[in-house]
Amino acid sequence: MAYYIYNVQSAGDRGLASKINALAVALGRITDIGLYPESTASYIIHRIGSIYYRKNGTTGAVDDSSSNASTLIQAAITALTSTGGMIFFKKADYTLTTGLVIDNDYTILTGEGAGSRLIAGADIDIVEIQGAGGGSYNDISKVTNLGFTGYGASHTKSAVLLTEAVGAEVIGNYMTSCYYGVRVNSHGDNKIYDNYIDAFYNVAISDAGSQEDRIISNHIVNSQAAGIGSANKKGIQCTQGYNIVALNCVEHIYGATADGLSIGGNHNLVALNIVDSVDREGIAVYGDENTVALNRAWSNGANGISVFTGSDMLIYGNNSFANTAYGIKVAADAYNCLIFDNSVKGNTGGTINQLGKGTKTRDNAGYNHVAEEKLHGSDLFDAAGLTDSANIWLQPADSVLDRVWIFLDAQFVAAGLTDLDITIGDGGDDDGILVEAMNLTSDAVGSVYKDRGTYWNAVSGLYKSSATQWIAYATAVGANLNTTSAGQITFYFDWHSV
Repeated sequence: MAYYIYNVQSAGDRGLASKINALAVALGRITDIGLYPESTASYIIHRIGSIYYRKNGTTGAVDDSSSNASTLIQAAITALTSTGGMIFFKKADYTLTTGLVIDNDYTILTGEGAGSRLIAGADIDIVEIQGAGGGSYNDISKVTNLGFTGYGASHTKSAVLLTEAVGAEVIGNYMTSCYYGVRVNSHGDNKIYDNYIDAFYNVAISDAGSQEDRIISNHIVNSQAAGIGSANKKGIQCTQGYNIVALNCVEHIYGATADGLSIGGNHNLVALNIVDSVDREGIAVYGDENTVALNRAWSNGANGISVFTGSDMLIYGNNSFANTAYGIKVAADAYNCLIFDNSVKGNTGGTINQLGKGTKTRDNAGYNHVAEEKLHGSDLFDAAGLTDSANIWLQPADSVLDRVWIFLDAQFVAAGLTDLDITIGDGGDDDGILVEAMNLTSDAVGSVYKDRGTYWNAVSGLYKSSATQWIAYATAVGANLNTTSAGQITFYFDWHSV
């Protein structure tokens, strides 16, 4: 199993980084991929044609056969004693019309990988690990190394459901076309490791009523398309606390309100995950005293990391880039958060948007890079005369402009044009000239100045408390800037939120 170690950006707080890195190593070492030999099985399930067989693992005798896979397999589970046992599935398709219920402790269902496939032939929870409730739990049962195929668009249930389970393990399975991949209703201390889940309709891993679970090293990819299944799809969703969500890869989750990781409750650790190409939030956090550390969130449809509610969050060492909104956003209903040592670059909306009271940021690296390509004669300088101006870019409120580049992409065509000066100024705040580019272009006969650029840079940047329109002013020498003076200029603005 691979784990990912991220470097911190400053010398401060390396102690915390080392602890989280050590955690990653430890998590990697304790992962049990759940491979159990057939020779140790209590029962071996196999199929020949349309008939399913249950072979006794001790005697080698065939104890039962049936054309109904559900009945035969459930009988094998029921036949196990209270001390449990193992049922091994040979490589085949097993179509189930009723779900399998594991109500004995220490029961293991395992097989030969994705080829040992349990298929929902109806809208069922394919396997449920079930405790009796009322303080009576199912202890340490396992579902591992199997394939699961849901009931398609008609499925409203799970590949594996945990109800009143303690110490259950769902490890190394392949799940596809299910409404839920793994759904945990209760109770706690469960392990969900190394599963591959795709083409799901709602939530790949839903931990809705359990605490102290470990959701580690799962690969969740390619949900059903937007408009198919739930609009509220999630890669991983936790609503309780004290869980560890680590080392997961979540990508390509589609839906109007789809999120990669949705973490509720208190005291959760969300670390070393990769989340990309999700239609809404990469990582959404609700609750108190959660730690979000060393994750990578990129190319998501809203914010890379978004804190909606709660207090005293630690947002540390994450890499959040190329998201449609902000790299990190803290809503007004969240407060006293600490955001530090994050890298937040190239996000369209901004770097860090902190609205919560008492929230502090420090030692974060990042800026937003905006490119505005302007064609002369359409959206740049389109009026006849020796001078003209055009609106180029609107700087958001409460942000700092760090630098501006102007670059001549395509040579202007205007007979006699020998000198083109470009000045960048604001739309009324009178901050003066930022850029003046002398001789940016030349006569059409000689294109020696094509690919020429100039820039403005400030050590501390230029703060704007309200949105400001930046305008390019042009002065031409030797010819009019009219609609026949073809050319193209790109303006680059680097800025960050405060």
